[in-house]
Amino acid sequence: MDEILFRELGKYGQLECIEYGFDTKWALITKTLSREEAIEKYGPITNEVFGPRGGWKSTDFGSKQFISKYLKPEK
Repeated sequence: MDEILFRELGKYGQLECIEYGFDTKWALITKTLSREEAIEKYGPITNEVFGPRGGWKSTDFGSKQFISKYLKPEK
């Protein structure tokens, strides 16, 4: 993706790089789901996973698991 297209797309949301091995892809995020919206749509928090040093890994809302950093608990 060239710089001009990158800047133009950035006007409509947040560009995030998603890497799959050697194949790099970009995603344009135009809306994010909040924890409150996830609870409303999928149900209450049923599990949260944290790493050995306490870093957040995932949250389950009802039976759906999310790993998006946008759904991390606030400090």
